[in-house]
Amino acid sequence: FTDPIQLKGIDAKLELGGSNLADLFYLIHVPLPPTPTYSLKGQLQKDGELWTFSGFTGRVGASDLSGKGMYTAESERPGLAGVLVSNKLDVKDLGGLVGLQPSQPKKVVKGQDVIPDMNINLKRLRAGDLDLTLDAKKLNAPGWPLNDMHTHIKLVDGLLRFKPLEFGVADGRVAGFIELNGRKDIPYIKTDLDLQRLSLNRFFTGSNFEEFSKATFGGRVELA
Repeated sequence: FTDPIQLKGIDAKLELGGSNLADLFYLIHVPLPPTPTYSLKGQLQKDGELWTFSGFTGRVGASDLSGKGMYTAESERPGLAGVLVSNKLDVKDLGGLVGLQPSQPKKVVKGQDVIPDMNINLKRLRAGDLDLTLDAKKLNAPGWPLNDMHTHIKLVDGLLRFKPLEFGVADGRVAGFIELNGRKDIPYIKTDLDLQRLSLNRFFTGSNFEEFSKATFGGRVELA
């Protein structure tokens, strides 16, 4: 600290940990998804109103996470930007992005909605902005033929987009976007996904249908 009173000239090693990344909202006023216990360490620097957390490594739940984050509260709307990389990402640690509680596994039941029935805190969603890229080189998803994932997460004034959103699935690809518009009092969600050359065999591995499932399939999913 060149000036500890004014919080200027900060260049320090920071270890950050807690039970839920979403709780950081009370510190930075930028919405983050609920997560399991996390522990991260890296270099924290401050230049004017720009805070940089660089070269950080650590874990979120059972997933490794590394990258760089930049935070600013200079304008009326605080913003968080960054690049995140995971060598092995456990899908249950992503649950908060799609409305699941991190501690509860997703159960598929008859008649269940395709879009999760979740409460959206619009006040929190509109409080700050996000601009993040996430690359997961390998996905751990027991029972599902998921391989990897890449997405760009952008939140501007209550409009949240995952675009592009790309998955390696069953030796093929799923690519498209998901959008959640929280600018109005009734939020609106839409998605458009393209399924390319997915292997049927990968979906039926270990079942009685495995030997009959040699083809590939594709298609398109549009939901609103």
